[in-house]
Amino acid sequence: MLRNVVLKSKPSADYIFTHDNTIRHTKPFFQKYDTRTKGRMLGKSFIESFCAEYVVPEDVFMQYCEHDFIKLNKKRVEDANHIMGYKDSYQTEDVRTDKITTNFDSIEVIYEDDSILVLAKPENVPVHSMCL
Repeated sequence: MLRNVVLKSKPSADYIFTHDNTIRHTKPFFQKYDTRTKGRMLGKSFIESFCAEYVVPEDVFMQYCEHDFIKLNKKRVEDANHIMGYKDSYQTEDVRTDKITTNFDSIEVIYEDDSILVLAKPENVPVHSMCL
């Protein structure tokens, strides 16, 4: 027999609710990455190797450095033409958000019996028949 299973979660300060409190988004946050020099970067300037690696225009790279989104050896980038060596590393910050999740309190069961379950669900909730 099929049963209604509703996943409930407590509201959190980490979420922003939209669309009549049915869709919640994670608040944007900064993710920090610490990356060692890659072999293909050795002997090249930091700006040249970074821009080639991440396909970033040099003027955008310089703006990131000015706002401390990119650091070299955990320090502010003072010389973008620094030649990369084995012991160098660079740190980046990226704005991240998780995928959209749904507050399942709003899903309405239209019909249910031993062989079928009909729901009125939001369009972004996938249906997987193998899970039933």
